[in-house]
Amino acid sequence: MEAARQQFELLSAEAPGNADLLFSLAMINEELGDRVASKAYLRKVLALGQREDEVYFFLGRMAIAEGNRDEAIELFQQVGDGAELTRATASIVQLRLAAGEDQVLADYMDRLRQSYPPRREQLYALEASAYNDSGRQERGLALLERAIAEFPESDNLRYARSVIYERRGDIAAAEADLRSIIARSPDNATALNALGYTLTNRTDRHDEARTLIEQALRLSPNEPAILDSMGWVLYRQGELDEAIKYLTRAYANFPDPEVAAHLGEVLWMSGNKTGAMNVWRGAMRQDPRHEVLMETLDRLGIVLQADADT
Repeated sequence: MEAARQQFELLSAEAPGNADLLFSLAMINEELGDRVASKAYLRKVLALGQREDEVYFFLGRMAIAEGNRDEAIELFQQVGDGAELTRATASIVQLRLAAGEDQVLADYMDRLRQSYPPRREQLYALEASAYNDSGRQERGLALLERAIAEFPESDNLRYARSVIYERRGDIAAAEADLRSIIARSPDNATALNALGYTLTNRTDRHDEARTLIEQALRLSPNEPAILDSMGWVLYRQGELDEAIKYLTRAYANFPDPEVAAHLGEVLWMSGNKTGAMNVWRGAMRQDPRHEVLMETLDRLGIVLQADADT
C-alpha cells in the first residue's frame, strides 16, 4: 500500500488536475491511517468540481469515525442524485434514529422525496425499512400506508408492509400483500418464498406452504433463503432427513444465525445433539443475542454459551 501511494503521488505530480488520481490517493491514505492527507486530497477533488457526491459521502464517513455526528449529517446531505444518494441517505437515517430524532428525520425524508420525484418510491422503502429494523413498526406501517396509496402497484412497498404485518402477528394482512405481489408477478421467487415461509412458521397450512416454496425453488434453485424455507417446511412435515439436506446446503452458502437455528433444531430433534451444539455455538459467536436463535434455544430448554458446553 505504501508503494502504491508513492506511485500515485508521482502520477499525480505529473497530472495535478486529474481528479481520479487525487481520489485514489485519498482512499490510499485513509487505508494507511493518514486521514489528514486523505481529507486534503478529497478537498482538492472538490475544488476541481468532480466526483462531488463520492467526496461528500466519504467525508461524511470520516466524520462519523471521528465522532462528529452533526458534521457527518451535513456532509451526507450535500450528496446529490447519483449513485451515492441511497448510501448517504441511509447513513442519515441511522444517525437520526439513533438519536431519537424521528420527526426531524420524517420531515427531511419528505423534503428529499419532493426534491427527487423519480426516487420517491425507493426513499419511502428505505425509510420504512429503517423504522421497522429499529423497532418503530407503527411509524413504518403508517409511512407504508401513505406510500402504497401513492404507488398501489409497487411490489417493493407491499413486500415491506408484509414484513411488518408478519412481525406484528397479522398473518392475514401479510398474506394479502404477498398474494397481491404474486398475482401481478407469478414468478416472483422472493414473494413465493416469503409466503411459504410465513405459512410454515405461523400456521399449520404446511402442504400449501410447501407448494409455494417448491415453486420458488424451481425459480431460484440455489438461493439460500429458499433452501432454508424448504428445509424448515420439511421439518414441520416430519421429514427430518430431507430437511437436514436442504438446511445444510442453505447454511453452507449463507451461515446466518437464523439458518443455524433451524439446522440446529432439526439436528437436535434427529438425535445429533453434538452437531446441533456445534452449529448453534458457531451462530452465537456471530450474534449472541439473535432473536430467532434465542427463541429456539429457550423453546428447547437449552442453555448454551459460545465457547462452552450446555
